[in-house]
Amino acid sequence: PGEAGKKTKGFGRTLVDGMLAGAVAGAAVDLALYPLDTVKTRLQTKTGAPSFQELYSGLSASLAGHVPSSALFFAVYQTSKVYVLEGVFGGGSAASQLIASGLGNIAASTIRVPTEVVKTR
Repeated sequence: PGEAGKKTKGFGRTLVDGMLAGAVAGAAVDLALYPLDTVKTRLQTKTGAPSFQELYSGLSASLAGHVPSSALFFAVYQTSKVYVLEGVFGGGSAASQLIASGLGNIAASTIRVPTEVVKTR
């Protein structure tokens, strides 16, 4: 359907679709990369390679921060791009994508930054 099809879905549907896509993306990234990050951290601290069970130790805390953060990013990115910015800058313009991405990152940071602070303390 293209960009015009996105607007016909309605604001709420676009928002929910963005949130679901972001949540799934955030979870997929954590599930794939968390074990690699665990191995990297363990090797850097010279405590040895983790066991298979330890690879995912702490994953739930990471998911608790990344899933809602990614959901909020995609929701704000998609809705601001489709419903505000493309009307100003034109569909598919670099400016609308750049500004929408910035807005999404600001929104996601309201969740991401506090969870990172808690993780480091």
